[in-house]
Amino acid sequence: MGAQKIARTCLEYGINAEYLRLDPTEHRDYLDWSWVEQHRKLNFMRKHMPTEFANLDPATVADSEKNYQAVKARFEVPSKKNLRQSWCKLTLRERAVKANFEEMYSAVYGSASELSHGSFGGLAQHVESIVGNNWQPAIPPSITGCSLALQIVHYCAFRAVQTVVLLKDSESTPPRSVLKNDYDYTWREEKAAAP
Repeated sequence: MGAQKIARTCLEYGINAEYLRLDPTEHRDYLDWSWVEQHRKLNFMRKHMPTEFANLDPATVADSEKNYQAVKARFEVPSKKNLRQSWCKLTLRERAVKANFEEMYSAVYGSASELSHGSFGGLAQHVESIVGNNWQPAIPPSITGCSLALQIVHYCAFRAVQTVVLLKDSESTPPRSVLKNDYDYTWREEKAAAP
């Protein structure tokens, strides 16, 4: 199950990398969003960890706040005083479509999100077997879901190589065609033997 959560993260990185390659004008928002994240962390510390906050270097805190104020307006929701929830105006699904990750996103993201968010669907994925009316959970360490997670990560690694190749305009070694054949061979569905 943990492997599927990691695979979800790899999928998000793959989508964002290819999206940024396709629309490099968004890279500044991607980078500057870190000041929003830093601001939120500092506010949390200020409220819930005042002793630790007091031990932070005041110059570093002031610099972080100055940078946050410089970028804040770019992330404000029009006609509201709050900030959007992400560095990009598009949702991850919309970025997946633009980056040609739609099929993998649709196949994976929902169930992986269920696991991460602890919904009933996520809890149900921890069931390894059902015997009668009894559910047997996958007891850690468990390989339940590992094959799917490995396939997702393999796909994302291939796509990351492809993104770099297209960005640098230089073929990989081994070439993408070989990497794609390896992926297809590894994850092909075994055909039933003919009678």
